Amino acid sequence: MNRIVQYCIIALCALAASKSFGQRSCVFLGEEKKVMQEENDRPKGIFRHNHTPSILQTPIIPNAAPDFPNIDVDSNYLGDQDEPSIAINPTDPNNIIIGSNDYLNDSSLTSYSSRDGGITWKSKRMPANWTFAANATDPAIAFNSSGEAFYSYGRWANDPFNFPRNDIVCNSSSDSGKSWHLPVRVIYNNDSTAFDRAQVLADKYYLAIDNTPSSAFRGRIYVSWVEFDETVSDRVRCSYSSDNGQHWSVPVYITSSGHYESPIPVVAPDGSLYIAYEDLDTAKRHILLAYSGDGGVSFIVPGNVISSYSELGPYYPAGDIHGHPIIKGGLRVNSFPTIAVDYSEAHHGRIYLAWTGMGNDNRNHIYLTLSDDIGNHWTTPKPIENDPWPIATDKFFPWIAVDDSTGDVGIACYDSREDTTNVLTDLYMFFSGDGGQSFTPERISGESSDIRANSSLDTSGDHGPKFFFGDYIGVAVHNKIWYPAWTDSRVGYDQEIFTSIVRPYAPSAPRNFAAVENGMSHFPDLSWDYSGLTTFGMPLVTGNNFIFRLKRLDGVFSIDLPSTARSFTDSQAVINKNHTYMLQVITSDNDTSSIVTAFFTPASSVFPAKTMSSLHAELSENPVRIGSSPEIKLFVDEPATITINIYSIIGKKQETLALNKFISAGENDFEFSPKQSGCYFYEIIAHTSQGDQRSYGKFVVMP
Repeated sequence: MNRIVQYCIIALCALAASKSFGQRSCVFLGEEKKVMQEENDRPKGIFRHNHTPSILQTPIIPNAAPDFPNIDVDSNYLGDQDEPSIAINPTDPNNIIIGSNDYLNDSSLTSYSSRDGGITWKSKRMPANWTFAANATDPAIAFNSSGEAFYSYGRWANDPFNFPRNDIVCNSSSDSGKSWHLPVRVIYNNDSTAFDRAQVLADKYYLAIDNTPSSAFRGRIYVSWVEFDETVSDRVRCSYSSDNGQHWSVPVYITSSGHYESPIPVVAPDGSLYIAYEDLDTAKRHILLAYSGDGGVSFIVPGNVISSYSELGPYYPAGDIHGHPIIKGGLRVNSFPTIAVDYSEAHHGRIYLAWTGMGNDNRNHIYLTLSDDIGNHWTTPKPIENDPWPIATDKFFPWIAVDDSTGDVGIACYDSREDTTNVLTDLYMFFSGDGGQSFTPERISGESSDIRANSSLDTSGDHGPKFFFGDYIGVAVHNKIWYPAWTDSRVGYDQEIFTSIVRPYAPSAPRNFAAVENGMSHFPDLSWDYSGLTTFGMPLVTGNNFIFRLKRLDGVFSIDLPSTARSFTDSQAVINKNHTYMLQVITSDNDTSSIVTAFFTPASSVFPAKTMSSLHAELSENPVRIGSSPEIKLFVDEPATITINIYSIIGKKQETLALNKFISAGENDFEFSPKQSGCYFYEIIAHTSQGDQRSYGKFVVMP
């Protein structure tokens, strides 16, 4: 929605309510005050994000990569988000949860849950129980085998000390992320001799759960982190819970003192626990792997270094090997490891480790190594990104996952190969169907981001100002469907959390779908190209056993065409009308591609082009009463696909009455049931043969 339109609607809504109902305007003003009070209850923190907040958007964004829908999961919120973690419910794969940092006021956490396989999302701020903390960060999400979700993160006080009071907590949800229980503390760092002071600071926390049926520690939840200590440098620690996060063990030290970062835990099929982390003690970085066979009670740290590598860019401050590497003129990055284990029969128990680093060719690479003997031996690390461009471009923040059903490996990563100036960044996925031996890259983000212009300025700590876009992203997979989660700033002034539904084995969508007027008959001539391959360029499993399903969006015309077809003349169309067509590939095993659309407009030299379709909406009553059943009456003069959203006075989405619903020409009624008093507005988006049209209206709900 255009920002000016949004603000005008809110202003008109407030004005109309105050003029029409006099003192009753306090109904919606009270609701606004209540919401704002909730915002003000959030404590102030160290980080401030001073660029323009986001505006409301249609959740599914038009995509330059038509096989992969781009879904903005947090379009209801104003402000920045980053560092997404994503997990899929093993008891209900349609239930997906993403956690992220949320800087609406300062530094807090939000969860986003989907119950329809990632198509639509609902957001909820975490109940952080702010008894002392002013900030929260580093979210991690995981499900147990019973479908209960767990959300871990860290909190710290807002004070002038380098080591403020801090803790690690874990929330749980038993209703698919709809609500969250208050957090349970994993560890608390505080020096009782000094106010708001601590000698140690926990950072880079992450979560893993043992869901292995045969494991002696099934259901055990693990949280690992790095502990920064003023006296003995840094150490990696781990704690576990055996009662669904209600109580936590005394943390154990995995390492002696040193300089470490980002320990990531993962559980193997036999219940073994592995924790990968980065060693920063030398200019040549190392990745280490700790192992526990007794459920996190004790750890073995191998003496062999899995790999050594160079950072992605120069250190900031210059020469400080414990500082942050920077790229793109000041963007803070890292080479934290990401780890996954294969539960499938294909390579059962295989461990995969990935990271990014600077190669001897002075190019940034995504490296992968694997082990088939519980980490005793590792393959030689190799780049996997397959970037053919002669110009070196950045790759950073990889995250790896393995499909338990197939053993396929996927890595999501930021990649700048689409821009030869190495400024813009996209989200790429790298897919391997042969156990990590080879990878196919595909661009997932439909639009590029200029991270330098839109990331937040981190002025905390002693490393000086840097652009900050988070420290990691996420990816999850279930039964051949992948869900990457990443931070995106395509809108030009805001950081949003995006996801996509990635199906590497699904048929790709047709390309270059167009409709033009036949010069002789004046009927629409439709044409398209098709590769006959999957979304990741593999031959279709069904070969040529697929059809093209072509539909005209008037509710009447639909035809199935053979796999050899690349054109069609719609001789049943009314030749003096505009038409919208949809084309989709359907294989013999009922797998489908994304839908592509073409618009047909008759040539003005033969028939006058039709003017823009008429779109009109009105409410059956206004104001409306709680418990009533008002209708939005929508009038269109041609068939259309419409979406209707209801928003509150502060611009937060309350309800979607229709999502991409096909309607016929004429009057169409949409009933809704208001549940809370206040001032609201509706947004109608109509996809017609003449393009998108929007209509807005306001209404007041009375008790």
